[in-house]
Amino acid sequence: MKTYNYTELTDELVIDVRDNTIFRSGHLANSLNLTAKQMPKYYPALVESGQTIVAVVNDSSDLDAIDTVVFAGYILFDDIDADALVTTDTIKADDFLTLDTDYVLLDLRHPDEITRPAPKKNLVNISLETLPENLDQLDKDATIYTLCGSGGRATAGAAYLAKNGFTNTHVIEGGIKAVIEAQNK
Repeated sequence: MKTYNYTELTDELVIDVRDNTIFRSGHLANSLNLTAKQMPKYYPALVESGQTIVAVVNDSSDLDAIDTVVFAGYILFDDIDADALVTTDTIKADDFLTLDTDYVLLDLRHPDEITRPAPKKNLVNISLETLPENLDQLDKDATIYTLCGSGGRATAGAAYLAKNGFTNTHVIEGGIKAVIEAQNK
């Protein structure tokens, strides 16, 4: 498998397979974040067929757990210059609940799995696997806070939105569990 240099990327799609919390603290712009566990369910929905896919990994063995994607190659995260990295904005659940600004709360959980409801203010529920076909429901200029069960899909959703021109996305740290804990304080 080919080892890529991030500076030589042209039109390849970069999928960062590292953990979502690590991804949020530094990743290549316009890369998607899908872990090995998320790959089987969300890759088919978020990635157009025919794209050349390059993975960002800590070690090439990270790809051993992924059998749903044929990668053209990989980039070792340690080979990326720090000044080439961007971060994903996050917000603590306590801080989110005190917001008095205009925003959209994007719940990326599938409706069938919602047993703990999200706050209703400005709530839009679009499951991660249907996000590509529902992008037109969202305003690219809106402030969007993404939410899921624990933060993995919220991070993947925020990365997908950023790749598609959304400029003001934030992940609610800890997901719905953290929101409920903050509401019960």
